[in-house]
Amino acid sequence: MQRSLAVATDVAIGGGICLIGDAAAQRYALSTGDAAAFDATRCGAMTSYGAVAAVPYHFYYGWLNANVATVLRKTAVECLLVVPLFEVPALTLWTARFGLGEDAERAVARLRTNYVEAVATGLVVWAPSSVLVFRFVRPRWHLAAFYSIGACWDGLMSRLAFGDGR
Repeated sequence: MQRSLAVATDVAIGGGICLIGDAAAQRYALSTGDAAAFDATRCGAMTSYGAVAAVPYHFYYGWLNANVATVLRKTAVECLLVVPLFEVPALTLWTARFGLGEDAERAVARLRTNYVEAVATGLVVWAPSSVLVFRFVRPRWHLAAFYSIGACWDGLMSRLAFGDGR
């Protein structure tokens, strides 16, 4: 029962933080004239991605804390494996499909176009924040801490995934 509640909590946090990140990105796009109106479909794509991705992340952080001993090793796994091999492809493909309605071929083309910039952005955001979270935050709250930092990441990734406000 506690495990189910923990997963449900992480799903709610993940979806909520992605909603906040995208809403902030869209608000910025509206304020700069890069967007004409708030895009609910885009926000829904980001929110649903955060909620769905929270499930594997819940188990991943449990595994990571049980099997990887040092802060620097955890940070290396996060930044050199998870961001480039899971987070960037999953987020880009999800938002292309569900936020932009693109077919698989166009979604993959979008991933190819944005991949290097997204991974570089990921390293800038996640390397220092991973060190801080793994060092100072209790393991049960790693996912919540990462999603909180992720609001900034999601804002950046939302602008990259959808352009300057579409």
